[in-house]
Amino acid sequence: MALTIIKSLKAPLPSLKFELHKRIAGWEDPRPHFPLRASDLLSTKTEFCPREHAFMDMGIATKKGQFVGTCLRMTYNHGSFMEREIRDKHLRDIVVGEWECSICKHVHPTFGKAPIVKCPKCGWGGHWVYREPRFEDDYTGVSGGIDMLLEIGQPKLLITEIKTIAPDDYKTLAAPLAEHRQRTSLYLKLAETSKWAASERVNTKSSKILYVTKSFGFKDETLKAAGIKDAAFSPFKEFQIDRNDDMLKTPLARARVLKIWRDDKKGMPCGICANGLTKRAQGCSAVGACFSGKYQSTLTWAEDGKPRHPGKTLIT
Repeated sequence: MALTIIKSLKAPLPSLKFELHKRIAGWEDPRPHFPLRASDLLSTKTEFCPREHAFMDMGIATKKGQFVGTCLRMTYNHGSFMEREIRDKHLRDIVVGEWECSICKHVHPTFGKAPIVKCPKCGWGGHWVYREPRFEDDYTGVSGGIDMLLEIGQPKLLITEIKTIAPDDYKTLAAPLAEHRQRTSLYLKLAETSKWAASERVNTKSSKILYVTKSFGFKDETLKAAGIKDAAFSPFKEFQIDRNDDMLKTPLARARVLKIWRDDKKGMPCGICANGLTKRAQGCSAVGACFSGKYQSTLTWAEDGKPRHPGKTLIT
């Protein structure tokens, strides 16, 4: 008995690391394909195809889920946490939008800064959390959610996106990443075309991207020059994004084709693959139906001023 107790005392404690990996890693269901999200339209992993989405609407194809490993999930979590910290805590006094009670999910009726009153539904106070604004364009059917709107000494509210970045990438970052520039330009355009009443209060010409390093920060002499009383280091880099509609022409033209098809279900959108053997086609759940010959392509879009598929109906 005594020997058994001694052996148990010498045995290592269970691994917390293993417990975390078992709980965090796993398959995640895909987000709905409708409405068409900005993240799907401008995805750098899977090029957007209006024909594939049409097959999804018909129930012939399905959007694929993905396995998210522990490291990737923690990376996502870090980004989400940093976004909430900056928006709901550090910049809370200049963030403008809709606010939701985290206790009962009641949405405050006033669009503005964080409420200082108690929730009229559950009676709790100080539990208002920001609801990310979402803009939708009726013409193309594209929808996009932004991180926050800021009231920061300008006549109109500033669309602001927050991105976390690895220290090595942060050190060499001299301009916003191309994918971030394009996505933010799209948000500016959606804000202009959206029918949401608050859109009129938003700057639709310029915005900001704030990069946050996943480290202590780096030397930054601009703080002293600006009269900021702090150590001469910063974990932040910011870039102004001026709207560029030219980089959005092809993606939005494809989105317009899908929107026209969804509205009347006549014809069928053309696809982006030359045949079923391309890398993109092999990763598509609609590849069988797409190249079966049963669903003739009829609707196309313009690229560089010319129809992508000559002889098909050009949607503008």
